[in-house]
Amino acid sequence: MKTFIRFIILLLFFSLFSCNRNHTKNHLVALKKMEKTLSFPLDSETKTLIIALFPYTDSDGREYLTFQNERKNEILFYEMNTGKFLYKIKPAVEGPNGIGQLFGYHIKDLNHIYLTVTTHPLL
Repeated sequence: MKTFIRFIILLLFFSLFSCNRNHTKNHLVALKKMEKTLSFPLDSETKTLIIALFPYTDSDGREYLTFQNERKNEILFYEMNTGKFLYKIKPAVEGPNGIGQLFGYHIKDLNHIYLTVTTHPLL
C-alpha cells in the first residue's frame, strides 16, 4: 500500500511540473460579435434534445452540420453556411440490416461513417 501511495505522489509531482512549463508560443484567441445568425429548421419528428452534434468538412471543402435524432435513429445533414437541410441517414434498428439503437457516430468521410450502437432497447 505504501508503494502505491508513493507512486501516486510521484505521479502527481511530475504532473504538476510538466504542466508548469513556459510555452514559447502564445496563442491569442478573441471572440468577435457578428450580426450573422445560423438557423437550422427541424421537422416535427426531430427531438430538440440533441445527443451528438458534429461539424464535418468534405474533401471539396463543403461544410456540414450533422446531428443525431435519437427519436428516429437517424443522422441529419445540413449545409453549414445556409442552414439548408440536405438529407438524413436512417439505419434500421431491427431486421436483417438492423444495427440496434444509435448512440453516436464519427464521420471519416461520406463513404465511411462509424456508428456507436447497442442491441439493447432503450427505456
